[in-house]
Amino acid sequence: MRTQQSIWSTLALMLLLMSVPRATTGLPYDPVVGAVTPNGISIFIHTTAAASVALQVWPPVGPVITTSAVQTFAAEDFSARFALTNLEPETIYRYRVLVDGVLVGPERTFETAPPAGSTRPIRFAVFADANENGKYAVYGAALADAPDVLVQLGDWPHWNPSTQTPVTIANWQLMNRTALTHGFYGPHIPAALALRSVPLVHMWDDHDYCTNNANKTCAYKALARQAFDQSFPSYPRPNPTAGLWQAFRYAQCEFFLLDLRSQKDKPTVTDGPTHSMLDGNDIPNDQLTWFLNGLQASTAPCKVILSSLSWNPTVEKNEAWRVFTYERTLIEDWIAGHNITGVFVLSGDIHSSGGCDDGTNSGLPECTVPATNISLNSSPNCTGGYCGDWNLGFDTPAPRSGYALVDIELAGRVVVTMKSYTGTVRRLMTLWP
Repeated sequence: MRTQQSIWSTLALMLLLMSVPRATTGLPYDPVVGAVTPNGISIFIHTTAAASVALQVWPPVGPVITTSAVQTFAAEDFSARFALTNLEPETIYRYRVLVDGVLVGPERTFETAPPAGSTRPIRFAVFADANENGKYAVYGAALADAPDVLVQLGDWPHWNPSTQTPVTIANWQLMNRTALTHGFYGPHIPAALALRSVPLVHMWDDHDYCTNNANKTCAYKALARQAFDQSFPSYPRPNPTAGLWQAFRYAQCEFFLLDLRSQKDKPTVTDGPTHSMLDGNDIPNDQLTWFLNGLQASTAPCKVILSSLSWNPTVEKNEAWRVFTYERTLIEDWIAGHNITGVFVLSGDIHSSGGCDDGTNSGLPECTVPATNISLNSSPNCTGGYCGDWNLGFDTPAPRSGYALVDIELAGRVVVTMKSYTGTVRRLMTLWP
């Protein structure tokens, strides 16, 4: 039974919200939430023109808190970024958006991460290689599975912004806005609601970074990074001007989100100690050192490598990890030599229907996630050629569009379900134990 105090708190909240003027315009698309922790979250909001933006945020029980206002400008793509702190773990908060003092859009929610060091059943949905035409309502199907986190592994979408004339930051800004609009998600309307509530983790790949097979030599990567930061939340980045790599902990899992473009050497360079996917520019505070040290230092029983490119060397993609054999072997030897356990890879890029390998062929346990919503024929090949050897299962239905649903169970078992664009199960694979 609700207490008298909680009833009065609810009435006070309703009166406060009713007292604020309402409007139906001002946001081109829904807020994007991400960088979730037990005590914080980031919320990104875009306006249709220059405006003052604030949030009203409130917990299940307690007063409404109104944030300080943030001014949006054309030079920043009308972006307002809010980093909420001092929140309670594993708690559902509600929030509203104020644009120039007027309430815009519906009430929304987000949930903070579990307490640090806790163990929970975790579920995350993983996508890769999306198309802006929204042909298949994949995101809507995934939302029905109630994931804790959404992971987008690059090519969101396939615009190649550095090849469009003229080359300005507006190319990347328009691409990102297109990916975040409701129309991107196809006819399944609830799909558009996913980014309102479920934290997003996103890393670019070649087609949304610069162009096909792009690497460290892209002349426009500073523009790409600037536009990315205007649209997508990130966890703290170790070297924010050099690339997007970052790590984060969610309950018993630590995730290593790799940037395989900003510091990548040309794949045609002879492989060896100076040929790098992660540190082609040989910079201080580099990604490779950060990655190795992070794996060794992690106390999480589950460690997930989020790699936009295939780790499996049998995949016939001659710009993926197969042609960076020295560095791939170095990482695998580091993991083995330091007795680092619980490591597995999630990858994309090859436009497959999804498949998994227990490490027999891939070196590390790995699952390649399906192409999100692209229409592909029944050719046995993937992007680049042969799809590779995957001993836990792989097939090529038409269309291949779909997603991977990853469940981390309390006992440590990892179950990966490859799902079609309608949410039906294609394959269910257990990585371990």
